[in-house]
Amino acid sequence: MRLDVADTNKMSWKLISAPSSASSDDKSKPKARGYHTANMVGSKLIIFGGSDGGECFRDVWVFDVETLVFSPVHIPVSYPRLSHTATIVGSYLFVIGGHDGVEYSNEVLLLNLVTMVWDKKKVYGMPPRPRGYHGTVLHDSRLIVVGGFDGGEVFGDVQILELAVHAYYSQISHFSIDV
Repeated sequence: MRLDVADTNKMSWKLISAPSSASSDDKSKPKARGYHTANMVGSKLIIFGGSDGGECFRDVWVFDVETLVFSPVHIPVSYPRLSHTATIVGSYLFVIGGHDGVEYSNEVLLLNLVTMVWDKKKVYGMPPRPRGYHGTVLHDSRLIVVGGFDGGEVFGDVQILELAVHAYYSQISHFSIDV
C-alpha cells in the first residue's frame, strides 16, 4: 500500500503490486510480515527482519518504488531480528536492539549499504538495556533511543548513542543501491 499525500485534503491509500512474472515463484517477494523495518534510500526501500508470528526473519529485501520489483539481498551472515529500529547514518543502516527469536537484544548492528555486509559494533560506555518496540531518532551525531519493552518491563527512558560523525558520514554520503 502507498499513501498518496499529493493533496493533503484528499489523502488516500493506493494498492501497489509488482509486475506479474512468468513464474509463480514466491521467492520473488518477501514473506508477509510485521515487526520489520523499512528505510528509503533514493528510490529503494530497504526491508529488514520482522516476523510472521512464528518465525523471526533475518532477511534483507530491496523494493524499487519505481519499477515495483522486490530483490532479495544475499548476505553471508545475517541476524534474526524483530521489533528493532533501523536508522540510516551515511551509507550505513544502524539496527538497534529488538528480539532475535530467543531474547531481547541491546546489540548495535551496522549494515553497510554499499557492500551489503553486516558489521557488529561494540557499544562503549553504558549500553541500553536489551529492548524491542522502542524508537530511535538521529539528531546531530547521536542516535537517541526512546522507551521500549524487554518482555517484562516497559521503559520510559531515553538512551543516547554517541557516534563519531566522521567515521560514518565521511564514508560515502551519496550512493545508490544496486541489487
